[in-house]
Amino acid sequence: MTAMLKKTLIGLFNLSSLAYLFILMASSAVNAVPIDLSLTGNLSSSTVSVGNSSTLTYTLTNNSSSDSASDIGFTVNLPLGVVVAEQTNDSISCDIGSYTLVAGGNNVVASGYQLSQGQSCKLIFNVTASSAGVLNITTTDLSSSIGGGTDSSTTLTASDTSVSTTLSLSPNSISVGNFTRLTLALANTQNSYTYGFSGKIDLPSGLVIAPVTNFSTDCGDYMLLTESAGASSITLTSQSYPLEQFAFLAPGSDISPSTCNVSIDLLSSIASDYDIITSDMTYTNTSNRIGKASTFLDVQKQFVSIVLDPLAVTPGQTANLNVSLTNFDRNNDANNITFSDNLESALTGLIATGLPINDVCGSGSVLSGTDVVTLTNGSLSGGASCSFSIPVQIPANSVIGLYNNVVSNISSSISNYADVANAFYVSNAPTLSIDVLESGITAGDTITLRYTLTNIDNAFDATGIAFSTLIGGTSVATISTLPGSNFCNSTGASSSQFLNDAYQVNLSAITLAAGQSCTFDVGLTLNANINSGTYPFIAQQIKATIDGQTISSQSPSANAVISVNSAPSLRFSFQDDVLLPGAASVIDFELSHHANASADATSIAFTLDLDAGLAGLVATGIPISDVCGAGAVVNGSSTISFSGGSLNPGGTCNFSVPIQLPAGTVGSNFTFTSSNTTASVAGNEVNKAGGASSVTVTGLRFSQSFSDSAIKVGNAGSQVDVIYLLTNETGAGDATSITFNENFSSFISGTTIASANQSGFCGAGSTTSGAGVSFLVV
Repeated sequence: MTAMLKKTLIGLFNLSSLAYLFILMASSAVNAVPIDLSLTGNLSSSTVSVGNSSTLTYTLTNNSSSDSASDIGFTVNLPLGVVVAEQTNDSISCDIGSYTLVAGGNNVVASGYQLSQGQSCKLIFNVTASSAGVLNITTTDLSSSIGGGTDSSTTLTASDTSVSTTLSLSPNSISVGNFTRLTLALANTQNSYTYGFSGKIDLPSGLVIAPVTNFSTDCGDYMLLTESAGASSITLTSQSYPLEQFAFLAPGSDISPSTCNVSIDLLSSIASDYDIITSDMTYTNTSNRIGKASTFLDVQKQFVSIVLDPLAVTPGQTANLNVSLTNFDRNNDANNITFSDNLESALTGLIATGLPINDVCGSGSVLSGTDVVTLTNGSLSGGASCSFSIPVQIPANSVIGLYNNVVSNISSSISNYADVANAFYVSNAPTLSIDVLESGITAGDTITLRYTLTNIDNAFDATGIAFSTLIGGTSVATISTLPGSNFCNSTGASSSQFLNDAYQVNLSAITLAAGQSCTFDVGLTLNANINSGTYPFIAQQIKATIDGQTISSQSPSANAVISVNSAPSLRFSFQDDVLLPGAASVIDFELSHHANASADATSIAFTLDLDAGLAGLVATGIPISDVCGAGAVVNGSSTISFSGGSLNPGGTCNFSVPIQLPAGTVGSNFTFTSSNTTASVAGNEVNKAGGASSVTVTGLRFSQSFSDSAIKVGNAGSQVDVIYLLTNETGAGDATSITFNENFSSFISGTTIASANQSGFCGAGSTTSGAGVSFLVV
């Protein structure tokens, strides 16, 4: 009694202590100062290759509903292996305060910021991984007038066994109106082929793709530039088929990586310092992330600027050299201005026409010459400029290529100036454009590629013109119509072939008179199961004969890109692959909207005719509502009807429908095929091929029972009969080679089979075994 009382008192004391502890904790929670300041970090790509970069964004928020915060400060600490990128690309949206960061540095310090209640702002900059590993970026010392906040942690994973990239320019310093060549170099240290590259560069204002893109690559035949001349962005993609011939890089290693380059010419129009930064590049259909690459371009406005108009000319063409001179010294006049331009040294036979011209840049100035043009006695007041044009004749025998024109001996009463160079192209290869006539494209559509082929040479016919267009595999499209014969001004032959698992259109034997064009069409039928996304059709290098010379264009010579929006994919299956007549079961459905879709899919719908697959099969327990977005509903009985669904890009929904099988029907591989799925995406009605599934209904039933329903405890050694009943329904096919087994030790430990050696009980040849052991085999 005493011991019991003691235990009771101790128990009461412990309960009292626990209650007191809870009271203290509650009091502490009531009196704790809430943390109103928050700082969160996010990386544009949490995985990068060593040497590549990611954009780090910090969001600073004042969560208080009543107090403004001032004197906000924090420090970003970059671990060993991470530095602020060379092209920092830094910005902040906070109005008041300051931050310090240095390219190559390992920390960023922010201070003096203010935020009203409920207000947020962002600090953004790029970081580069300099070594491999899981690298933890932290913040410390988050403080403000309303108190501190919780420091944040962001993880960057850097790999040295993947594809990496670098970006470079040649030259990296040019004058306004000149070209530079941008090169993206890729390297693969993996022992496997890589495919499905994707990356983009949004060029800063003042830079565009040159009038002749001069696009070149040794990254396989399927590396594509989406944009054309004059564009302010560069989008590079390669085919995503996981086959060797579609790879952009061969296998490599740490010691000897495989490499390739993509190059394109850029044109400058504004003097500035430019940071050129890629997007977060990926490969293998975006599943592997590379990160960003960047470089720097210095575009200077010179005392003399000279640009050929147009920048791309054909042999025998006339053009203008547009010249501007600017005196950047606002305090002094520039007199006695002179320069010389040796056109002959730029391109043999290039001459100026219509000279001399007087008073082109100040009274008394003279522009003269033919193969060498000179300006004498020019004058400009402080801060003034002048502009004029020099007519020039491109020689008729010019060889296609890039030419560099240098203006030298530039001087004035103020100073002598550095030489200025400008580049231009000469090309007489036929040009090609491809347009897609249709819009709002979806799975299964027929589309039209319209080609316009032009002989830009105004003096000579282009004969034997030939080129091919890569269409892609059967998962993309098939060729439905070709232009036939004599489709281009009564010339030309067309054919198609299936090469390296991809369709190709071949066009040849085309003749175009000088300056002539022709237009023709190729029809394609998209795969009914094509996923949402963009798909390129790439025209390869054009070859022709002009004036007895074999001429080749750039490769690719043109491309068209379609944007496909498809309805969500539908998959369905029976929860049981084998069913009994008259049984109840369930069909599981899954709808998936592809991540590459341009917008949400709404009004998703499909039907599934159960009766067409198995007469008498019906759905039960419906209607079912809101199964795939608010308002979605499943209706029907012998035909399941789904409507009103909605999914965002990359979204998936699942739902199940109970079913009841008819009695007395058996068979194998009852096949069920849904209708196409339909939906609305970006205002267009889209579709996609439906799903299919099959099920077997068997007449074979199995049951097990015991001769005694109960065995008294303690009756060890007692025997009981186990009765198995196998039934094959009338009308079902013969069930042969039936076998099963059972382990009785899992029933009651130590149970053994007393007698099991039987035969002929379920058809001739049927046998059992297992007497004396616990494992029955039938």
